[in-house]
Amino acid sequence: DGRGFSIVMCDGALSVRNKTSHEYKMSGEWLVLVDALAKAGIRQGMYACHDESSPGCSVLHIGDGARLANAVRVAAGADMVFTQVVAGAGRDR
Repeated sequence: DGRGFSIVMCDGALSVRNKTSHEYKMSGEWLVLVDALAKAGIRQGMYACHDESSPGCSVLHIGDGARLANAVRVAAGADMVFTQVVAGAGRDR
């Protein structure tokens, strides 16, 4: 976003970095995010963050059309990497 929040997809993993002093909330209502994930080719399914250095890491559920099916809070200073742990159904399988 030009202010220190970034999301990068590489080899199917999603790197989420928040170098700002503000908390962000990723959700299906964040249409710019949904569009960017769809363009990057994210696959449906469940993505988990296993980074012990980022307290509050959680799970992302990516549904149809790259829409997030849940909301995830990204704390100020967070550096999280989500990897797919369960593939979704349908054409993305």
